[in-house]
Amino acid sequence: MSLLKLGIPKGSLQDATLDLFARAGWKITLSSRSYVPSIDDREIECLMVRAQEMARYVESGTLDAGITGHDWVVETEADVEELSELVYAKQRLVRVRWVLAAPEDSLIRGPRDLEGKVIATEVVQITQNYLAKHGVKARVEFSWGATEVKVPQLADAIVGRKPDPHAAGRHCRGKQGRLATQRAPRRFAGSPRRASGAQKADDFPIE
Repeated sequence: MSLLKLGIPKGSLQDATLDLFARAGWKITLSSRSYVPSIDDREIECLMVRAQEMARYVESGTLDAGITGHDWVVETEADVEELSELVYAKQRLVRVRWVLAAPEDSLIRGPRDLEGKVIATEVVQITQNYLAKHGVKARVEFSWGATEVKVPQLADAIVGRKPDPHAAGRHCRGKQGRLATQRAPRRFAGSPRRASGAQKADDFPIE
């Protein structure tokens, strides 16, 4: 019997995803050191994978399906079909947006003010697409974490997730709302081909 190889997001969404499956009737059990959790369904094999990497593993055929954010499908430019929308986040049922933010005392008031600036973010491709749409040239640097503390010493602005208690804190304020994507809803990304109605990075609205 051929097993369905299913990617479960490891990290901040892990517990919420396991709870989602539990409410749907599946029990997934984790071992503290294993990336291969058990599930009470003999036709499914689960693998723990970071949400950021999920879409490319589905694209390559290593996984048959996986749960990840639509933003990571766009960011990796993975050629996958998005099968279902699952609106949930780490702690609550909410859509999480990517926003452009700058320090309170910054002169940055909109995308045009980013010309020649340095922007720190996890989503380099999405940010570059956003800048290109506005005809702006800036240096976009990948941030490994704690992005919000990099302004103003290491970056002029950031692109981070909202709601996020850190990004919304004293370091910076939101500018221009949603940048290119929403991290939630989570989506089942199955079969290595793009759905005919899938959005492209430059199709996203900007608030």
